[in-house]
Amino acid sequence: MTFRMLAAAVALAAMTASARADITHTFFIEASDFTLDAGPGGEPPAEPVTVSLTVTFDPSKPIFATTSGLTVNAFSLPFKTEFAYSMIADTLVFGTDPSPAACGVDADSWCAFVADASDAFPILKSLSVSSDNGGVWIAQHTMFDVGLGSAVPEPSTWTLMLLGVGAAAWRFRRGRRAAPLGAALGS
Repeated sequence: MTFRMLAAAVALAAMTASARADITHTFFIEASDFTLDAGPGGEPPAEPVTVSLTVTFDPSKPIFATTSGLTVNAFSLPFKTEFAYSMIADTLVFGTDPSPAACGVDADSWCAFVADASDAFPILKSLSVSSDNGGVWIAQHTMFDVGLGSAVPEPSTWTLMLLGVGAAAWRFRRGRRAAPLGAALGS
């Protein structure tokens, strides 16, 4: 009976471990020293541009423009924010109109590319802002920080921890029962 319960628990742990593992990152971005990259010009954004985002995504599939899994903690510009994810390039794209490979360059929009998104230390590749007349401004100086993700263990981790505690308790209980028998035999 005990062996069957142990086998069922191991099977449950294996099934849970193969489940999708979402990644959560919190990004802090500060950008300044904007230079005109394309378009007619206009006014550059007020500096510094600051953004704080928390995103949760599944790295096993591409994601098209969505706000699902995205929390905008702070943003110094009045633009809507969505994100997209390219599984092939392992890149997150944040902006007003993102796709897995690019951003729209409409007036009054922004875009940021974060490479190595599924790694522990992603890299900000670029941040751009489009002015009200369509000029595209690229940040020359950026500060990028990645906050810690969620500290909640995955279900497979909980299962394995409970299995370990259960096995230790079972072994301890079994050892206590065997002690009086060994003492009775004179060992």
